[in-house]
Amino acid sequence: MNLSTFAGHPPESLADLRKFVVELLAFSFMEVFPDALLVAGKVTEFGFYYDFICSQPVDAHVVIMLEEKMRGIVKAKGQMRIVEMMRENAAMLFEHKQQMIKADRIRESKDNIVSILQIDDFYDYCDCLFPCEIQDVGTFKLFEAQSLRDYVKNEGKIDLKRVHGTAFFSKQELKNFVKAHHSGKKRDHQKIVAEQCLLEFNQQISSIAWEWNAKGEDLRRQLMQWWEKEHRNQHFSLVATPSLVKKNLLIKSGIEEEDLQACCRIEDVEYAVPPVLGPSHASLFSSRVRYADELPIRFAECGQTMTNFHDGNLWGLLDARFVSVDQAHIFCDFEKIEEEIISSLQFIDKFITMFNFEGYWYLRGRGRTRGPKPKNWNTAIDSVENAFKACGIRYQKELPENSAGNSKKKPTEQGSFKELIAEVMLRDAHGREWKGAYIGIDFITPERLKLQVQVREKVSLSGSGKSKTCKIDNCIVSTPAMLVRSMFRSFERFVAILLEHNAGRLPQWLTMEEGR
Repeated sequence: MNLSTFAGHPPESLADLRKFVVELLAFSFMEVFPDALLVAGKVTEFGFYYDFICSQPVDAHVVIMLEEKMRGIVKAKGQMRIVEMMRENAAMLFEHKQQMIKADRIRESKDNIVSILQIDDFYDYCDCLFPCEIQDVGTFKLFEAQSLRDYVKNEGKIDLKRVHGTAFFSKQELKNFVKAHHSGKKRDHQKIVAEQCLLEFNQQISSIAWEWNAKGEDLRRQLMQWWEKEHRNQHFSLVATPSLVKKNLLIKSGIEEEDLQACCRIEDVEYAVPPVLGPSHASLFSSRVRYADELPIRFAECGQTMTNFHDGNLWGLLDARFVSVDQAHIFCDFEKIEEEIISSLQFIDKFITMFNFEGYWYLRGRGRTRGPKPKNWNTAIDSVENAFKACGIRYQKELPENSAGNSKKKPTEQGSFKELIAEVMLRDAHGREWKGAYIGIDFITPERLKLQVQVREKVSLSGSGKSKTCKIDNCIVSTPAMLVRSMFRSFERFVAILLEHNAGRLPQWLTMEEGR
C-alpha cells in the first residue's frame, strides 16, 4: 500500500509551520472526540483553523484542553510522516476510519498517487504538506471555537465546529501578534464604515457582497481614478470584460471547477463569475493575430470577481467573496520579463509609500495546479531575483518544492507551479501583516489557451528585369509570457485595511470633500 515514506525536517516558512500545527490540532481533536468527522484545515493570514463535524459541544474549556494536548504531543516528540499511497488505497483507508468526507476528496483528486499525513494512528489528507519533526513546530495558541453552518462539497450546508489558532517560530512573535491583533480589532473597520456611512452589508440584497454608499463610492472612484491615470501613463489599454464568463473557458484556462462560484445556465450555456480576470484578458489577446513587434501588449481592468475561499479568521470587508478588483496583464517576450518586473516593483514601492505602509517582499509560488515545473520556471525565478536586485529590494524566498536550489523536502515533481509571484506584505499600524500588491508570471493560462505571437512575413525579391521571383519566409510562431499584476487585490479589502491602519482617518487626497 505504501509507496514511500519521507522523514521530517524543520518548517521553512510561516505558512509551512502553520500547516503542521493545524494538523496537530486535528490529531488532538480526534483524540478527544474520536467519533468526529474531519472536514478541512486552512492556513490564513493570521493563523489557521480546522473544521470538524461533531455532535458534542466545543467550548472554551475544550479549547484549553486541546491546546494542552497539543503541547504534550510536542514534548513527547511524536512522529509525523508523509506516506504516499495509490489514490484508491488511500480512499479505502479513510473509509475504514469512517472519514467519508476525506475519502470523497481523495477520489476527486487528479493524482494517481496521493500524500497522506500520519501521526501515530491518525491520518489526514491535505494539500502541499511536507514532513516535519514535531519538536520543531515552534509556538502556538488556540483562540476560540465557534459553531457555524457552512457549505461542504458533496454534503451541502452542514453544522460545523471550527477551532481557530495561530503559530509562530518564537514566543515573542506570538506575544507581539496577540497584542497587535487585539489592538487592531478595537478599531474594527465594520464600525468605521458604519460611522462614516461608507459601506453597508445588507442581507436583503446580498449575503456575499457589500454595497457602497454614496461616500464610499466617492472613495472607491478616487482610488480607481488614480489607478486608471497611472496605468494609462504606463501604456496599459483599459478594457472591460463580462462579469459572467463561459464556464468551459475558465476550466480550459486551468481554473479548478471547485473554485467556480455563482454558476448559471443561459440558453443552454453554462456561465460563472470568474475568480480572476486572466482568462478573459488572455482570450481578448487571442481574439486576433498578434505580432512580435507589437509586444508588450498590456491590458488593465477594474472588474468583479468571486472566490469560494472563506477565511474564518477574517471579518467584514476582509472576507467578502464577491468583490471589485484591479487586475492587469502584460503579454511580452520571455526575454523582456525582467524589464517589466523592474517597472512593476518600482511602481508597487511607490504605492506602498503613498499609503504609508511598511512593506516586506516575498518571492512565492502560487496556484493549485500540480505537476512538473514549466520549462521556463527556473529562468523566470532568475529574472525576478535579478529584478529585485536591480531595484535594491530585499526579499524572502518561499517557493514550491524542487523549484530551485537544493531542497530538503521530499524528492517529487509534485508542486504548485501555476504562478510565480513577487508579493508584498503590508504591515499596518498594529503590527499585523496583510497580503498586498503583487506582480507575477502565469505559466498555465498561455499554454492552455494556446496564446501565440507571429513574426511578420518577410517578402524578398530576386532576379533582374521581368524575371524576378517572390519568396515569403516561413512564419515563426511562439507563446508569449503572461504577467499578472494587482495593486489593491480588491477595493473592499484595501479600504478595510487602510481604515484600520489609520483608525478611520484617510490620506488627505482621498477625503470625501476632495472626492466631490
